[in-house]
Amino acid sequence: MSNFRVNCNPDRSSICHFDHPKDFRRLVPRTILKCGHGTGAGPFLLDKEDRHHDRRDRRTIASVTLDTRKLFDTTIKIDFCSIISFEADNDHNHELRLVFRLIKICKDEESKIPLGEWVFERAIHRRDHYSTGLGKAEDASLKIPFNNDNELEESDSFCFSWCECEEEECDRCRYIVEIVRQEGHDVRVNINNAILTALAVGCEEI
Repeated sequence: MSNFRVNCNPDRSSICHFDHPKDFRRLVPRTILKCGHGTGAGPFLLDKEDRHHDRRDRRTIASVTLDTRKLFDTTIKIDFCSIISFEADNDHNHELRLVFRLIKICKDEESKIPLGEWVFERAIHRRDHYSTGLGKAEDASLKIPFNNDNELEESDSFCFSWCECEEEECDRCRYIVEIVRQEGHDVRVNINNAILTALAVGCEEI
């Protein structure tokens, strides 16, 4: 599962050249790549009463810090990927819904800037002993069987991308992925191998 937002022009060399023809010798394209820290989450159990969206129930999954003070006319791309494992018994139907949010916190600013939300959803139906993604067509290749212990144990990747064109420099901004809402029906969840990377492309004066 993936999503990509805001398609910015990646050809920074032409921008550095044509936007500043007189200063071309002093302007060069630069790229900054930062790998963040992933904490993951779980294992935790969701029951049918879990409809959490309170601040106290938020779970931080990963974060990365990016400094673009030396760049201008900058494009920033954030990539997140993780492995979500879930378990459930075959006594009844199950549902799992996790809402991930990407936020940004810049230096000397206490407020969080929300950048986007992405949803991971699964439905597990007792009647056919298979699991399918919510909103997807029933397809045998997408169905997940229960194991011999009459329990479902499955893992699935969850990834998304986000992009923005910055008009102002970012002084050590921190990007954070967190779960802001979790809904489930007797499902045990574990989020592993969370990876968050930040890529910045812009012009630097030398």
